Amino acid sequence: MPRYEWKTSDESIVKAINGWEQTYAGVPVRWARESVDTLHYLADLALHEGAVARDHESHVVDVAHLRSACGAAITALDLCGAALARRFKLRPNTLKGREFDLAAFDPDSAKKKTKKTAREGHVKALGHAARRWVAETIADTNYVKVKSFRNPLTHGIMFRHWYRGGTDDRVEFATPSKPHESETSKSLVVAARDFAAARVEAFSLLVVGGEV
Repeated sequence: MPRYEWKTSDESIVKAINGWEQTYAGVPVRWARESVDTLHYLADLALHEGAVARDHESHVVDVAHLRSACGAAITALDLCGAALARRFKLRPNTLKGREFDLAAFDPDSAKKKTKKTAREGHVKALGHAARRWVAETIADTNYVKVKSFRNPLTHGIMFRHWYRGGTDDRVEFATPSKPHESETSKSLVVAARDFAAARVEAFSLLVVGGEV
């Protein structure tokens, strides 16, 4: 598959960002777009691994591709969250000095009441279009799916179903919320690629259109 063709050019993104009061606020947008570009490269690698992976065990290749894809997809969205926080002048020190991520605008995912209240304040600080983008992204089933795989692959372990025999032994990964269901690494890599591209593209259109 060829490189991703953006509907919004890098030049139009830069021009829009230069119109912001604080131009540094737009830096994460460009990094988010690069994360999508890396996902397209990674998907090409996963779908056409061929000789590249011949000296490595197939399950190792599957884990490598899946961990990288899920991480890159969530990172792309978190960078959009960081851009929103900068754009609407939210103070990073409310999150202990770190950049904001998408979860900072998701009150329902907060376990503590104080954090939930803080996140509700973050959402209220956004403009209408930004709030809509955040709500649609968080509600997307692919966001829930990709993040459910990304977290254990980053911070822990997860169940795998092994399929041996033939010339191409592979492993499928159990869906965290439904352990008896599983998906292949390749299908999840493609899902992560397409979902991240769609949401970051939608965000880019808001930036270029002056809605953020």
